[in-house]
Amino acid sequence: MNIGIISDTHDDMVNLKNAIKIFNERKVSYVIHAGDYIFPGVVKEFKHLNGKLIGVFGNNDGEKLGLM
Repeated sequence: MNIGIISDTHDDMVNLKNAIKIFNERKVSYVIHAGDYIFPGVVKEFKHLNGKLIGVFGNNDGEKLGLM
């Protein structure tokens, strides 16, 4: 089983898409996000992840309801 770790994605959708592509290429089963998604669009982008996403909020995550 492969596990990926990512954090501080903020609103950098280009790098996030690249990271998800790499996770999928490497057949990552779980990705752990260590916080600072920043806005709900980041979470929605993880729908393209073939594995499961597990994460926590970071100190910059103000839109907690939208992120859930």
